[in-house]
Amino acid sequence: MAQFRSAVWRSYWLSMLYGAAFDFLIAFFIATFFEEELGPRLFIALLIVLAAWLFQLAYSILGAIKAAIPFFLYERKARVAAVADQMVALKMPKPDFYYADADEYFTDVVKSRTASGEARLMAGSTVGLVEALRMTQHLYLTMTTSMVLEEAIREYGHRVGFEKEADDHDDGDTSDLDKAMRRSLEED
Repeated sequence: MAQFRSAVWRSYWLSMLYGAAFDFLIAFFIATFFEEELGPRLFIALLIVLAAWLFQLAYSILGAIKAAIPFFLYERKARVAAVADQMVALKMPKPDFYYADADEYFTDVVKSRTASGEARLMAGSTVGLVEALRMTQHLYLTMTTSMVLEEAIREYGHRVGFEKEADDHDDGDTSDLDKAMRRSLEED
């Protein structure tokens, strides 16, 4: 079954609108116990919805912080090493020196005619995983997964070498910002 990003976004925003309307109706029903006139009842309902959303936001931030502490203190380096080790074991193609994001490298591997079937399968699965996390709005998991993949590609490049060094990659059409980013990557 084909699925389109525009349809997913429409579905997302429609569900957000439906959720907000449902929240408001529940809050409006609760507000009827506090006020009989329509104007103040609407205001109380808006305050209830706002308070509920702020609580939900604060609780989500707290959950992200609770998950981030062990990730940044203990898990990140182990995950990077595990992904880089897997890339070595699968003999993934050498990365270029510069990519916009980790997806770009793994998409190149999927399209590569010289990569093994196992390497292409891992790369395709990785691209699918990251895209699924993005599309389902798992922002924290998307961020941490992308961080791990980017660092793993960098680590893998340091282990096996880079296909194209920074000077070889310059096609004369890159901006000064891209060149500055490459220089900062070289310093890492």
